[in-house]
Amino acid sequence: MPVPARRDDSPASAFRSPRARASAAQAMPSPLHRQRPLPPTAGRRTAPSLCPVRPWSPVVVDSLASLYGSRHGCLGSPAPAAGPWDRAAWTARDVRRPPTIQTRLQFPPRHRPRTSAFSPMRRLVAEWEPQRALMLVWPHAHTDWAARLPSVEHAYLELVAAVSQFEELVLVCRDAEHQAEVEARCLGAGIPPARVRWALAPSDDTWARDFGPLSVRTAHGLELVDFRFDGWGGKFPAAQDDRITTTVAAQGAFGGLPVRRVPVVLEGGAIDTDGRGTLLVSEHCLLDPFRNPGITRTAMERLLATHLGATRIHWLRAGWIEGDDTDGHVDNLVRFAGPNILVHASCTDPRDPHFESLGALSRELERLRAADDVPYRRVPLPLPAAVRDEGGRRLPASYVNFLVINGAVLVPQFDDPADAHAR
Repeated sequence: MPVPARRDDSPASAFRSPRARASAAQAMPSPLHRQRPLPPTAGRRTAPSLCPVRPWSPVVVDSLASLYGSRHGCLGSPAPAAGPWDRAAWTARDVRRPPTIQTRLQFPPRHRPRTSAFSPMRRLVAEWEPQRALMLVWPHAHTDWAARLPSVEHAYLELVAAVSQFEELVLVCRDAEHQAEVEARCLGAGIPPARVRWALAPSDDTWARDFGPLSVRTAHGLELVDFRFDGWGGKFPAAQDDRITTTVAAQGAFGGLPVRRVPVVLEGGAIDTDGRGTLLVSEHCLLDPFRNPGITRTAMERLLATHLGATRIHWLRAGWIEGDDTDGHVDNLVRFAGPNILVHASCTDPRDPHFESLGALSRELERLRAADDVPYRRVPLPLPAAVRDEGGRRLPASYVNFLVINGAVLVPQFDDPADAHAR
């Protein structure tokens, strides 16, 4: 049942839509020759180990590992030699080019937003701020999870059970029959019905963090901003996923919050914020010509300022996780864990192919300054040992792809000695 719209004078809250990132060594074939890893906990029952923490704490705590992972493989056709899919080429350039550390946006007088340091008229909310619900899109037989659907649904149930201890969920199913099946599974798992709001929408896949809405605080309350989603530059079918936010909002599952549609491609995993107007973004992703052909950095900065209230942008050039085909989403590389804290992937093994690029990323982050002009406190998280699929391809395993919910953080686990360090 839809909940009433939140009053403007109530505590800040937000809908969160995480793109789950899988990280196991077993993959499955798909009709498009893509490969998707099996969730780490699939096929075995594990009890969630969630600990309440301060909302900005970078540590914690989930033995589930849920579904943190990315798409893998390719469409079966060669990528352009100089295109964004040519990982080896642009990763090498990352290390050699002097990085552009950040951009302080400048506006002509008629466009300059009148803001204070901590209460701008418009701002993208930070992930650690209080949330009303977490949105998940349930897998089904027409997604890439089809070959492993029973085990993947088991992992989703564990994720929902864990999250429901702390907040509500919006679960999106493809049709009424699908909802009935999922609802029965949730009831059988002991998930309180009052913690779940249901919505129906056809879906291509399940990466809700990328195609779901972004929560923006305005002078009039919360607004959900819905950017276009095109399957990471046309790599995968995405037309149905692109319509999910509009469809779910029309059913009242977002409690009547207004939705602003923006006809520009931008994925939620491509940006991160301190909640005070500063964004972390990847140049390779946001300026990818396959997403928004012809867009310039200046034009993208204006879009981020207009729709998300960005006043400072840290443009990152270095950093790469093998197997990640998002063109460098920051949610797998570096995240805010507070206004002055950055958690980032690191590699200390010179034999690892990530050593040079993640070292360059660390040096970029050293030069960044927070809004109060002091260096960020940096918290490096090691990469786990290489996780590979059945074909020997390395999967994009990273502890940085955590999920913050009300009072807890879910952290990927890989049955690796580094798991304890990440927790």
